[in-house]
Amino acid sequence: MFILSWLLLTEIATTKVLVLIASPLLAASFIFGDTCKAMFEGIILAFIKHPFDVGDLCVIDETEMEVKQINILTTTFLRLDTKRNALYPNSVLAAKAIINLKFKPDLNDTIELSLDFSTQKACIDDLETKIKNYINKSEKFEGFGHVMAKHIGNNIKIVVHFQHIMSTLDATHSQCREKKNKQRSEFLFQIKHYLDELKIKTV
Repeated sequence: MFILSWLLLTEIATTKVLVLIASPLLAASFIFGDTCKAMFEGIILAFIKHPFDVGDLCVIDETEMEVKQINILTTTFLRLDTKRNALYPNSVLAAKAIINLKFKPDLNDTIELSLDFSTQKACIDDLETKIKNYINKSEKFEGFGHVMAKHIGNNIKIVVHFQHIMSTLDATHSQCREKKNKQRSEFLFQIKHYLDELKIKTV
């Protein structure tokens, strides 16, 4: 603007020439202004505010999402409720409240079994012993196994509390969740083997 005013005052350029010069500049400012603003806000968010890293678990608009990819203009999240990716402009994120849970995976787990009421106490004791021994000897679970049996209506409920062992270093929320589910499935198959071996019926 200063240069255009100087050209006009010094009569180097006429008003018509300045209009011809200014018109495309004005149009360009409308076209590229928002892009430059978005890029600037994206750089501020990604490199200065830096509210999250790839793999972090965040809450945005009351929705839990895992950070999958961070770019200058956009950030890609994985929504935990729909299991689908969500693309957010960084300029929009800059104005939102972001809660970073910093991905601390819950490695505790529980398995519940409902046994037939006619199951003998000796069989239940044997089942508890086998499960505890499996947990204590396994390299995939912590060395403590809490097994609790109680009567619920006409059934006997067995509750097994245990903790997974896994490396969370450089692992994303999704990777830890998948590994935890895999180990849980292996545990369930082992318990089924014990139930068949002891001829215990589940309901």
